[in-house]
Amino acid sequence: MKKLLYSLVFILIVILAILFIYNKIQVAKNTPAIDTQKTIQLCFYKEGENKTPQGYYDITWLKMNLTGDNVTGEFRNYPAEKDSKIGTFEGTVSKVDPYMMGRTADVMWNSLAEGMQVKEQLKIVFGKGNAQAGYGEMMDRGDGVYVYKDVSKLTYGMSMNDVACSEIDDRLVVEKYIRDNIKILVPEKPVLGGSWYALNIHVDPRTKTGTMEYEDGHINGKAVFTYVISDGQVLIGGINGRDCYAYDQVATAEAPYTVNEKIDIKKVGDKVTGKKSGIQTGPDMTNSYTGTLVGSVSGSILNAIYSYTIEGSAQKEKEIYEVKDDSLVKHRYTLREEKGVLVPDTTSAFHDVIYKKISCN
Repeated sequence: MKKLLYSLVFILIVILAILFIYNKIQVAKNTPAIDTQKTIQLCFYKEGENKTPQGYYDITWLKMNLTGDNVTGEFRNYPAEKDSKIGTFEGTVSKVDPYMMGRTADVMWNSLAEGMQVKEQLKIVFGKGNAQAGYGEMMDRGDGVYVYKDVSKLTYGMSMNDVACSEIDDRLVVEKYIRDNIKILVPEKPVLGGSWYALNIHVDPRTKTGTMEYEDGHINGKAVFTYVISDGQVLIGGINGRDCYAYDQVATAEAPYTVNEKIDIKKVGDKVTGKKSGIQTGPDMTNSYTGTLVGSVSGSILNAIYSYTIEGSAQKEKEIYEVKDDSLVKHRYTLREEKGVLVPDTTSAFHDVIYKKISCN
């Protein structure tokens, strides 16, 4: 009987040892490894699912730079109905906890809230593709730095999911651009001597779209937009469906004339309306022209009729464009006339004329 009992105990010990080793393997698989030489950047983001009646929602995000046991980064918390709290931090990271299958960053956060800068302790638990910041009662440790009164009584905020750090970067640079340029981006004019300023801005890096809310002290408004970041420059377009493009051709020996054109269009559903104007300047002529564009978009292809006047003569031309994130590409074919309209001969070869997206303002 004793031999059987000893055997069962031995088997149980072996099973527990196997489970312990398996658990450690899973921890290694599911948590970022620490490299004492290389800096690893991790980013986390969470957007609340429920909006307030005013259209706001909780947003919180985190950027961490891990180098061995040291960490630096930035944490921003934007509650829907409370003041935001943002700032950079630095501190240390614990070893992997095999039970929680994650690590804990213990940092000093240079937080900014309601115009006040405070240095305070912040604990962040992260691993398995998510992170949470710890909150608890704080006390001044005697030098103006605030620390947790009792770390055993911390509660943790929204669980943030890991995201590509480029998504966080997009949100930062686009939001800053809009706030800095809101006065020229808003399509309406302010009233009673007011001046536009940005309120809530939401950026979706996956679709390159967003929404912005603004007011001038008297009235407020809301607009949807698209954006492109090209060569470090932010281009905001599609504000309430409106986009603008420009094409500039430099004179050459083969084509001794310059061309400057601008397209200003608005899209509602699959319908497109707008204006196109330009000027051609050459050795023996200067022609300006202006007209309307009316058409529709199917997939990425825009088919439109351009009705314009040049040298006092009314003309109509069917034009074919390909819509891209940062440009409008015209497929220029040989033209033939059909019932008073110049139409592309799509059986002929074509070359592309690229209109770069620009600010409509």
